[in-house]
Formats: sequence, C-alpha cells, structure tokens
Amino acid sequence: MNSFEMNKIIGAILGTLVLVMGIGFLANAIYAPIEGRGPGYNLPVPEQNTGGDEAEVLPEEVPISVLLASASAQDGASVARKCAACHTFEAGGANKVGPALYGIVGAGIGAVEGFSYSDSLSQLGAEAVTWSYENLNAFLAAPKEFAPGTKMSFAGLRKEEDRADLLAYMQTMAATPVPFPTPEAANSEAAPEDEAASEAAVEPTPEATAEPEAPVQDTPVETTPATETPVEEAVNAPTETTSEASSAVSDATTEAITAVTDTASEAATAVTDAATAATDTASEPAAVLEEAAPADQSSALFALLNAASADDGMRVSRKCAACHSFDEGGSNKVGPALYDIVGAPIGANETFRYSDTLKALGEEGKIWDFEALDGFLAKPRDYAPGTKMSFGGLSEPEDRAALIVYMTGQSGSPVPLP
Repeated sequence: MNSFEMNKIIGAILGTLVLVMGIGFLANAIYAPIEGRGPGYNLPVPEQNTGGDEAEVLPEEVPISVLLASASAQDGASVARKCAACHTFEAGGANKVGPALYGIVGAGIGAVEGFSYSDSLSQLGAEAVTWSYENLNAFLAAPKEFAPGTKMSFAGLRKEEDRADLLAYMQTMAATPVPFPTPEAANSEAAPEDEAASEAAVEPTPEATAEPEAPVQDTPVETTPATETPVEEAVNAPTETTSEASSAVSDATTEAITAVTDTASEAATAVTDAATAATDTASEPAAVLEEAAPADQSSALFALLNAASADDGMRVSRKCAACHSFDEGGSNKVGPALYDIVGAPIGANETFRYSDTLKALGEEGKIWDFEALDGFLAKPRDYAPGTKMSFGGLSEPEDRAALIVYMTGQSGSPVPLP
C-alpha cells in the first residue's frame, strides 16, 4: 500500500469525524433544554374524597383447600413437565438437580435421603415442619420467599390453578395419597378468630363506659391530603421529563461521536496490523507454523497439567456438581457420571443419552484424552456443536488443568499424566 492510498484512508476518517461532530453540535443547539418555563401543561387535580366512602377492599386469596376441590391431576401432569428437568415424580425415581418428589405430600421438609438441602429447608425439617398442601402451595408460589437461600432457581408458579393442579398430581404420586383438606375445615379454623375479633370490637372498655360524653367517633382526627404530593410531582413531571430527554439526546450524541472515534482508531490500527502481519507471514514458512501450533499447544497443556493440583481441581469441580457426579458408583444427573472418564471413549456411558455430535465422535473412535477434555471444557459448544451441556466453559487454562488432574484421580486405574 503506497502513501497516497494511506492518505486517502486517513482523510476519509477525519472527514467522517468532522461530519459527526458537526451533527452533534447542531443537535445540541436544536434540542437544548429551556429552563424556567415551568410545566408544559397543568394536570387536572383530582377531587379529594370527603364523603367518607369505604376504602377499596382487595380480593382475598382463595384458600388452597377450595382450589384443590376443583383441581385436575391430569392438568397437573402437564404442569409437572416444567419441573421434569430437575425432579422425578415416579416411584423409585432418583434425585437430579432437585430431590425426587415421589411421596412428598405430607413428608417432612428436607427428608429425602441422598440430597443436600439448603440451610433454610434443613432448618424447617429440624423443626418438624412437613410438606402440607398449604406449605407446598406457598413454596410453589414463591420458593425464595418461603425458604430464603434455597438452591431452587425456579421462580415459582404464579397461577393459583396451576399450583392446585400440580398438587393434585403430586397427591397421586404416592403409595398412600394424603387426602385433600376440606373447605369446611379451613373455614371452621378461621371462624373462631373472626368471632373473637368481632367480640373485641363490640365489647366496650371500662374507660368508654365511664365517660360516655366523649365518644370515640367525635374525636378530631388530623387529615393530611394524600393527593397533594403526587399531584405536585405529576405537575412537575413534564419539566423533568423534558430535561431528561434533552440530556439523553446529548449523551447519545456524545456516545455516537466516541464510538465513531474508537471505530476509526481501530480501523487505522487494523490497517497497520494487517500490513505488519503480511510482512511477518511472508518471511516465515507457513507449513512450519501449521505443524508447530498443535505441538506448542500440547506442550503448554502438559506443562499446566504437571503443575496443577488435584485439590484445586476438586474445588473447581463444585461448579459441575449440580449436573455431574465424580465419585465411584455415582449416577447420571442432568449430565453423565464422570467417574473414570479420562481415557474413556466419547459417548460411552450407555445409560446416558448424548447429543448427536458426541455420539458421532464416539463412533469415530475418539476418546476423552487430555487434549479433548481441555478443548471441550474451554468451549463446549465449539468443540461439540449441538451439545446439551448449557455450561459456557472454563476460560482459565489453569482451572481446566486442575479439573482434569482431579478427574484423572477419579478412576480405578488412573491414566498417567504426560
């Protein structure tokens, strides 16, 4: 590239910058905020309620006992599909990311063996709290509110009908189904409280009996109009909105100028880098570079493996523990069990359903050697497009090496490190 072509490129970049800056200054001048004009228009002031109307009564939540009376276990089976990735419902089902739920209705909280519960659920279990229909309904509605710190990432079921249908389905998933609570029983439990509250409201106190000439309803009550502050805020809102919009336009223009400047700088740098790269590449044999790259990568990986610690790898493996087991005899979870995985053929776990890509690699005779594990752990979707593994990968080479060393030790016949 001669100097004339370079001058044209630089001139085009500078011309673009001048044009964009000019547009920014022009926009600033047109849309500059005008101070001191007050609100754009006056909002109508709502009339204050002085007629003593009763406050609006919010609809009461329907008791779960009433909802269960009309719930459908068949519809609940459809709702349960949202939970199937993390839970099993059938008899003999294993724990997955979450505990097995067969026979859960009426069982103690945190009572499923082999599952590690959060501290909040373990505490409820220690207090002998059970999974009653009411507790299950509250947990399904908002898990993190019912048990703060729970490991369950699902946000909950908003619809009352969905929760009732799911509970009806879960009732059938038990050797001895727990009967639904009757609406009459729920109402009878609440009735004594309502009667006591009514009696307390009607029964006169000694002070009121002794001084009938000072009735409570004649006591003056200070009233502060609740609408004054919202109205004032609403009236001033147009001015604040106009100022905010102007500031937003100004900020957007500044960001656009900065972005173009950065892009121009990057373009100029890219041109220089491309010229340098072309010169360097021309001076080195391409075949030697292509052959040396894999050897250098393997050597770097082997050096990291020899310097890695299995203890560090065990700590890294905690990121994988929700979906994989590493110990001998461990079962498949969301992902396959990884005991004795180093050196094993890819896709060789007969009890796990692999993606088509990993199946094809296994049929080609590929194995989980150190290089394959490192490549998959770095970027699973690049190594095996279409893989079911949702984890984004481990970006740090040291973490991958430590995890591989730990996995190597999880075997009856560990593969020797290189």
